[in-house]
Amino acid sequence: MDIWSSSPEVSRARRAEQSARSTLITTQANLRETRALFTRGIVARMEVDALVQQELTQQQDLLSAQDDLRDVKERGQGEERKIAEMGLLNAQIRYQTLKAQSEK
Repeated sequence: MDIWSSSPEVSRARRAEQSARSTLITTQANLRETRALFTRGIVARMEVDALVQQELTQQQDLLSAQDDLRDVKERGQGEERKIAEMGLLNAQIRYQTLKAQSEK
């Protein structure tokens, strides 16, 4: 818990957020180019519409990835951290009790 910000869970969530952002940026660039081609009559409206729908989906994916990253980061703080610390304390007490019993 002390190094939660560099834990595998946080790293995974961070990578997912970065991937979603990168994918959205690429789609937005493709949409700009396709709109320019559409205005010149080179591509069909259907291609623009498909990219608009793809952009909306990827915006939702990015928001979801950002929420996931925030939730994972929060697990290393607050109430969940306190619960983990209490679990550690209980385990240490049980260990000491068992150790004392085995020495007798």
